[in-house]
Amino acid sequence: MYKFQQTVSDEVLSKIKSKDWYRHGIYLHVPLFVSVSYKALNKFDFKREEVEMEVSNIIDFNGQAFITQSEHDRNRITFERKIAEDENYLERYISLYEEDNRALLEYADSISGRDFKNLSSNELADILKDFCQRTASLSHWLWSMEFLNPAIDRLTFEKLKKWWPNWNVQQINDCIFSISHFPKKLPFQEEQEELMEYAKYENPDVLKRLAKKYEWFGLYVWVGKPLTLEGYTERANRILANKGRVEKEVSERNREIEKAQKFIDSIDIPEAKRFLKTIQELIYLKTYRLDIYTLSWWKVLPLIDEILKRLKISQSDYLYLNVDEIDLLLRKEEVFNEDINLRKNTAVVRLDNEVMYFLGQAAEKIRDILLPNKVDSLKELKGKTGYKGIVRGKVKILFTAKDIPKLEKGDILVANLTDPTFNPAFEKISGVITDEGGILCHSAIMAREFKIPCVVGTKIATQVLKDGDLVEVDADNGVVRILKKKIEN
Repeated sequence: MYKFQQTVSDEVLSKIKSKDWYRHGIYLHVPLFVSVSYKALNKFDFKREEVEMEVSNIIDFNGQAFITQSEHDRNRITFERKIAEDENYLERYISLYEEDNRALLEYADSISGRDFKNLSSNELADILKDFCQRTASLSHWLWSMEFLNPAIDRLTFEKLKKWWPNWNVQQINDCIFSISHFPKKLPFQEEQEELMEYAKYENPDVLKRLAKKYEWFGLYVWVGKPLTLEGYTERANRILANKGRVEKEVSERNREIEKAQKFIDSIDIPEAKRFLKTIQELIYLKTYRLDIYTLSWWKVLPLIDEILKRLKISQSDYLYLNVDEIDLLLRKEEVFNEDINLRKNTAVVRLDNEVMYFLGQAAEKIRDILLPNKVDSLKELKGKTGYKGIVRGKVKILFTAKDIPKLEKGDILVANLTDPTFNPAFEKISGVITDEGGILCHSAIMAREFKIPCVVGTKIATQVLKDGDLVEVDADNGVVRILKKKIEN
């Protein structure tokens, strides 16, 4: 059923109510991307990873992704068993994942230079369909990493205790922090280093080259527009305004990378050395994987622009269609006559492997099941220790790095999960709380670096807490206590 429905049956609502949902992430994805990615989460798709699993139940409500706890646990256990049975599995996992990432980028490259103006609408539909199918083929990798992460957390701790039985928790944390500095550079890290070089001479031709290379930074997955030269110049100037801090960050990062490599090279246990190098690759891949979607979309924007012209629709509206609708519109098998504004409140539901689309009141009924009001009465949240310590402070919710400016010194950062774009926030905050994550997640790694209390994996912190709430982060016990709720005006 590819059409968006304004009503939802009691049978569907009953099925949704029967499952143990929790909000796994806030990804701000749009219906078009979700409609593509939810198509390829079957057992057949996961066979590429040499595991027997599926994501049969998943719901996206306005960019918030919900999965079931039972399916998450089942898939995590599958990975734990697979890794225990096959010592080479993680290396194959990484190799296959990277191979599929390269394949999507190469395909996007192969079509990016075509002259789409002279193609028929049916031909455009065929190319778009091919691109979407190839993009969908990465979806199982995207989600399997969510189940692999907690399995890796547990495995890493167990292996470090086995290899170095006399280590205490602090020594284990120090080791994890060290190896988290992987030698590969993420795109934003490469940009930082190139901008520091540009700052020495301020050659305008160099800035133009960087603007072209990094114009895709204006996009997030399939949302946004490439940066113009003017837009990138503004970005570069913002970074260079903090040149001293960025230079220090680059220098410290390179020093930690060198330190990590010396540590790994000094290990005289071959199994341990190999495992820690593999963990470094996984940490890099976990961070870089979303960039693959953004880069591939950026490369095919000439195709998308031509489709927008044919359909006489804006890019922002286009993203609220689903992939099947666009295919039919291009082939002139259907005419779109809905109010696109209704699509701004949607639920894309994969229920027992069937994908359905809902909007308006139907979507809100589904939301009410997924986000019950009972969390408002909670006084305490439980998670896992990212870094020990106890601190009190006011909450600031950050959904993306764009929210960093609202932070004040001493605030408690609350997020679904952080990534390297959040790094500047850690210089201001006194504690961290996240919905997701484990000992190898970015939030925990940065908390160890800045030595600030951190509780990860609370599941519901961003639902329960609000800006201005006073909380106590008791990371010694993995607990967050709500001391005083901010009174709403």
